[in-house]
Amino acid sequence: MKRTAATLSAGVLLGALVVPTAAAEPDPDLELTGATMNQTSVAVNGLDTVPVTVTVTGSFKQNPKQELTAVLQPQGAHGENLFAALPWVSGTAEHSVWRGVVNVPSMANGQELKLIGAVPQTYASWFWVPWVTTTPVDGPKLTVTGTHIPKVVGVQVEKAVPYNAAFHVKWTITDSATGKPYGTRIKMAAGSAESTCYGGAPVLTGTDGTVVTTGGEFACLHFPGNPAQYYGGVVRPTYIRTVSATPSKTSAKVGTLVPVNGVSAHASGCTVNLQRLYGATQWRTVGSAKVRASARFTLTAQPPYRGKIPYRALVPACGDFAAGSTKPFYIQGV
Repeated sequence: MKRTAATLSAGVLLGALVVPTAAAEPDPDLELTGATMNQTSVAVNGLDTVPVTVTVTGSFKQNPKQELTAVLQPQGAHGENLFAALPWVSGTAEHSVWRGVVNVPSMANGQELKLIGAVPQTYASWFWVPWVTTTPVDGPKLTVTGTHIPKVVGVQVEKAVPYNAAFHVKWTITDSATGKPYGTRIKMAAGSAESTCYGGAPVLTGTDGTVVTTGGEFACLHFPGNPAQYYGGVVRPTYIRTVSATPSKTSAKVGTLVPVNGVSAHASGCTVNLQRLYGATQWRTVGSAKVRASARFTLTAQPPYRGKIPYRALVPACGDFAAGSTKPFYIQGV
């Protein structure tokens, strides 16, 4: 089984799953009194972004000239926050003006983004400090229409890898309207763990829109942005499943119930099937059980005829693991 991620096609935005979330309480030193944007709607094509100027007013008693980060939040069920770095422009501790740009991508198609507040830090600092809070403001809304939106698909190169081993993902970026690559090399950012997914290493696709990256906990590929990257896709690795099983008896009378005890790591709660060989190549399931929290399981075989009967235990694809089975073992029906 190969794990894939197909995201950022029209109307399908999963970035909200990976965007940092600010705490509910506002910063006591920051007070926002107003917010504006120089546009109420934008049309964005393909790999382009459209700059929209964001201005907020207020006071920040702790450090009046501290740069802020504005937060634009989608008002629908799906979408990803956008951010604008707002340098201090003018004013005093009692009344200041901050102004910057939010770069709107076509992937925000169909969203209505509301300027909901700001944080008194740069984006990078805010992302890694979870206790930083968002000071609210009743800001304007921005409607986004995107065309020729990039679609990102990631496919694990290896069928499966050992648990916790590195893996590789082939990414393909195409125009969702035409199904074809853009015909240009695209700058992206790649990561292999939570700590590197945002602010990942720069990579460059070929003109065919493909690039291969290495993953660890997972692999991610994002569109670079300022100040924040925009979600592209995430692929979790598919691991090799290990299964072992041993019958309590190697021979038994026909019709006798024979416990088969086994172990499958990282398979708690997964189904495990006891299979018997029919003919030369056809394995059929003759019993099932669940893998316990201890990673152990017990199946029950019942020899249907006299002779040497081949069995195996199979755990189908489950969680982040591919299907795995034991080597054949035998119970002699007597």
